Amino acid sequence: MTIYFITFFASICFFVLAAKFKTKNKKLFYIFSTLGVIVPCVLAALRDTTIGTDVKVYAEPWFYLAKNCSSFSIFMQTINCSDTLYMLFIYYSGKYFENLSTFFFLTQLLNIVPLVIALNKYDKKINVPIAMSFNLMRQSIALSFFLLGFVHLLNGKTKKYFIFLLIAFLFHSSAILGVFVYLIYKFSKSKLYLIYNTAFITA
Repeated sequence: MTIYFITFFASICFFVLAAKFKTKNKKLFYIFSTLGVIVPCVLAALRDTTIGTDVKVYAEPWFYLAKNCSSFSIFMQTINCSDTLYMLFIYYSGKYFENLSTFFFLTQLLNIVPLVIALNKYDKKINVPIAMSFNLMRQSIALSFFLLGFVHLLNGKTKKYFIFLLIAFLFHSSAILGVFVYLIYKFSKSKLYLIYNTAFITA
């Protein structure tokens, strides 16, 4: 487990450095942000598949099942899962990648990148390094896209919020709760500080 703590610590340090250079040097900001993203993605690619129940329950078996399915429709019928976008992602990963490493790398990338973008858009109120998440599976990907949409909602961009909410829903159906978040936002604008703090803390 030591390697995981070292990796997470290194990633957070890169995000801390990125935050320091955000207004001073954009080039260094992007370099450190990229390193902060890449480090946990590399760890995800090299991870032991025995760590984490979701990996053994569905990620690994579905990946190898996708290799043996002749079409996406057959794959969907076999799995019987409604998270269409995640199914597409894992199906084509199984078809084009030889092993789980690249799939895990891209999964972590999908998890972190929307979150980094969202946090940086609202970094005056949310501490980016502290709020980072390093979870791997589809629920975390959905949550990251939801939070990215939520930042747009706070900026009055409702259409973009629902676009990202739809993406989140297609990765994991639990994102439908984002509709209720919108209703809360709509009728509780005077308590925005409670909404965004609750959303990011939940992440």
